Amino acid sequence: MKEKSKPTKISEVARGISRTDSYRDILTSVFAVVLAFTIGAIIIFAMGNFLWKLMVHYSE
Repeated sequence: MKEKSKPTKISEVARGISRTDSYRDILTSVFAVVLAFTIGAIIIFAMGNFLWKLMVHYSE
């Protein structure tokens, strides 16, 4: 399945990786980036929520 809406940089990277399993490498790299971003966002949200509870607790 080819997506035409992708920017040209991804297609250039795909051409560079095309010697190996290009689709598998791209999918794993994209999945790793998305997973890391999601975990980072969850950790930041949890820390912010924890700090907010501490601030509210000590301000009373």
